[in-house]
Amino acid sequence: MHTHPSILSATIRNKIYLLILFFSGCLATLPAQADEQTETYSGIIVENAFIDVDRNKPVSQLRLKISNFSSADLTLLEIRSDTFERAVILLNTPSKGPVEVDTLSILQEETLALDSSHIRVELRNLNRAIRPNNRVEFELLFAGQTIRAMADVHPG
Repeated sequence: MHTHPSILSATIRNKIYLLILFFSGCLATLPAQADEQTETYSGIIVENAFIDVDRNKPVSQLRLKISNFSSADLTLLEIRSDTFERAVILLNTPSKGPVEVDTLSILQEETLALDSSHIRVELRNLNRAIRPNNRVEFELLFAGQTIRAMADVHPG
């Protein structure tokens, strides 16, 4: 039995189209997860997000890494959540010690580790008690987009 060439090529085109749709769906982004999980949003990768909680301290520390593989530099404007009133970004300077910064720039192809002694995020005025093994949802507000992520809570 012979198949007409135009019917065959239409069938092949449909299969290729379905494969493209399938792989596009596999690459769709989901909310960022915590710890060993890595998720990508428009070239922004959020990974290793967790919160150190110490009952003896008035603040908790959010630790995470943000990688910028987008087509532009990023400006982090705010980190927010229903769990805390305020997230403060602190940059440790040689002359003044920790200094609060309003925004952070993340250049293209740059990874910013917000988990070191040089730069960190303090969560102030918790709205609810968080305990180890809890998960906290938070948002990273960039100029132009907002990303939701989850952080596991670890003992401090």
